[in-house]
Amino acid sequence: GGECGGLGTPGDVDRLLDGDVPGMEQRQIRELGGQRVGVGQTGRLVLAGDTEGLISLWTASGEPAAKLIQAGRGAVNGLAFTPSGRQAVAGTQNGALCVLDLQRGVLSSQHETGAEVLGVAVSPDGLRALAPTTEGAILWDIPMARQLARLAPAKSAVFLPGGAEAATCWRENVQLWDALAQPKRKERLARALAAPGHDLTCLAVTPSGRYVLAGATDGAIIAWDILTTLPSENPWLAVFEGHKGAVNALAFSSDGSRFYSAGADRTLRVWGWKKDKRPPSPAVVKETP
Repeated sequence: GGECGGLGTPGDVDRLLDGDVPGMEQRQIRELGGQRVGVGQTGRLVLAGDTEGLISLWTASGEPAAKLIQAGRGAVNGLAFTPSGRQAVAGTQNGALCVLDLQRGVLSSQHETGAEVLGVAVSPDGLRALAPTTEGAILWDIPMARQLARLAPAKSAVFLPGGAEAATCWRENVQLWDALAQPKRKERLARALAAPGHDLTCLAVTPSGRYVLAGATDGAIIAWDILTTLPSENPWLAVFEGHKGAVNALAFSSDGSRFYSAGADRTLRVWGWKKDKRPPSPAVVKETP
């Protein structure tokens, strides 16, 4: 616990919730033996990484789909499929950023970042990966197997729709970056969003790319409108409160009508979102079990 993890793709989360617990506002999350999980876009394949650096590929029905792939000696902290489903990217506790060839069941490239990789995000075109570390987020060119940039330290990272921009979070700030594949580009920071008093842990972006959400160690979920300049006395758009402890993961539904949060309190919460209709500002949304 405590590390920022993924909730699969938004569409896959929708299908799981709609099929199993329709209308449920909160449910317990099951322990996965310390594994990190990634879900393919079709929902038919699942990647699982364990505490020993082994990655396995499974069908949604629970059958092994490929041989085990060794991604390093430390625990797997992050996993993400590329959009094609033929590759995946993994980040490990011992600092390895690995690209997996799922068709052949082998590592196609591995990069030592020098710091624990806390998660992984893949761009919508499948050509770039972003790996947050405490020594700086790594922007990685997947086909060329090269580092494009080392950004500021980060606990979590996510690409915005379109893939030209990405967001990272660290301490009280969310930072928005130019994430294009331009190795010689020196200045990539576009702007920063502040959350005074909150230690941020994880991120999610609405399907339109207009709003960014960040979870925090105190259980709060903060939302910003990144297309609007907010007054300094109101640094965020809304705060969602309900978790009793750190928020470890966030994901939006594919239609943008709701989002999901997983917390250290061992609950998965479902929140309504008005599909990019700006709520009154400031707004505090409270949820109780």
